[in-house]
Amino acid sequence: MTRDAFLHRYRSAIERQIVDTLDDHPDLHGAGSRPVLLRRCAAWSGTRLPISDLPHARHWFVDLVGSFSREGRFDFLAEAVNDLTGDGELRAALLRLDDAWQAAEVAADAPEGLWEELQRELSSVPASRVADVLHQVTEGRHSGPESDHCRTAWELFVFLCDRSAPGSRLGPRIEFLEHLVHDIDQRVARRVEAWHQSCADDWKATAALRALRLGRGSPDSGRNGADGRSRQAILTLQLERITTSPDLYLLRTWQQWDGRETVFHPAAPPVQITRQALEWQVEAAVQRFERSLASDGVDARIEFILPLDLLGLRVESFRVEWATGVPLPLALRYPVVLRSLDRMRQREWHRAWRLRWRILTREPARAAVVRGEPADGSLRRLEARLLSDEGVVAVVFDSVPASHMPAGRVPVDQAPTSRVPVARVPAAHHPTPPHEQLIIALRCGIPGILWSYSPDATDAASGIHEFAGTQKVDTLPDRVTSARRAAFLETAPDNSLGGYLALLWDDPDRLPERGLAGSPSHPEGGHHRD
Repeated sequence: MTRDAFLHRYRSAIERQIVDTLDDHPDLHGAGSRPVLLRRCAAWSGTRLPISDLPHARHWFVDLVGSFSREGRFDFLAEAVNDLTGDGELRAALLRLDDAWQAAEVAADAPEGLWEELQRELSSVPASRVADVLHQVTEGRHSGPESDHCRTAWELFVFLCDRSAPGSRLGPRIEFLEHLVHDIDQRVARRVEAWHQSCADDWKATAALRALRLGRGSPDSGRNGADGRSRQAILTLQLERITTSPDLYLLRTWQQWDGRETVFHPAAPPVQITRQALEWQVEAAVQRFERSLASDGVDARIEFILPLDLLGLRVESFRVEWATGVPLPLALRYPVVLRSLDRMRQREWHRAWRLRWRILTREPARAAVVRGEPADGSLRRLEARLLSDEGVVAVVFDSVPASHMPAGRVPVDQAPTSRVPVARVPAAHHPTPPHEQLIIALRCGIPGILWSYSPDATDAASGIHEFAGTQKVDTLPDRVTSARRAAFLETAPDNSLGGYLALLWDDPDRLPERGLAGSPSHPEGGHHRD
């Protein structure tokens, strides 16, 4: 088969899939929807499409797709259809088909059978697992909303086939595959490397390919940090109240590899939930997280970004594995820390935050933990103490009781993952430091804040302060994790220090709402496409 014949057949098959996708959606079949769709197509593309007024919907879709084929892109069609239907899944499906159509030239140049072999190898790899690779090879230009429609490593590769590389670098689809050769069947990997070598020879870019492979390193380098320690996968959950409805919360989730600290990849679309659904939605997020790591023997940790009024939820005690009939608390399986949503959004507090974090991470010998004022102590004295010593990077506070929200039980049939009928009690509020003290610590830039969730612990802050000060402050997250697990070995875990310990541990360089500080993945003018 000639190259032109392959391109014609390949793209015709994609166009048929686009027609099928449109034809399967009932909202696009009404006669009144056609002129609206055409107007939206014209608005997105800037071109009036000469579509005949055919009586049968499928015939009309064929004509519409043919017009976009002549234009050479279908992303405008995806956006126009989304305007009409509001169906995000349909938009994502059409964008994936547009990527496949644009990738025809690369598919035509691939060695015989390799395209299909790569599809089999990469289709089982979740996009979240290779999000850091995507960010690295595109220098952040395409990691984020522009590629959110890609669900797998294969779909990301196809997406990259139509993207160019900056400067003298190889194309991002070549760099992407080169970073994955140790994770796929080695026979297929050798074919990929031979294909890339041929491309580099043709482009007179053999030096660039050689440098890329030298930097790629050994099979273990992609999953280990520069210090040889195992990398960690991080699940970040952000929760906040919806102001217009006091019993509704907005939950956002991201996943990230901490080794290169390159990108926060959305783990799922934002979801509005009730208080009663909070714990099982967290469990669902954890299940997705674990499924995405099923092929990786890596460490995992969880962090919750919360506003001040939700710090008392004691999310560390939320349970997972309800369907087994033997649920377990998050803190038993994972390291769990809290983070402050208020500080992330209060940019005038970030300078002080970064100064303290720099001391914590670069000058650990200077880093100190102090006992805060009593719950009814002087706020001005507290702020003066913190500001007078920039080496203070962690504070231990007393807690004050919080009023519990009305309890109720979730009907068993509303627990979506449960096969074993178990009713859950909605998350209650536990003691936290006074909000005024927390605000002072946050605006002074204190990265670490500790307190007791227990209303019955006698002088808990003294015990926590003694615990926190026994070793270097930068080891606190690991020591808190160990203390929590040790508490479960006791007959009364809540009477052990680890059973009631709360830790807010906040890194100013990891801001998922805006991307990483200084990251090119979130330019001020928005994302762009080559």
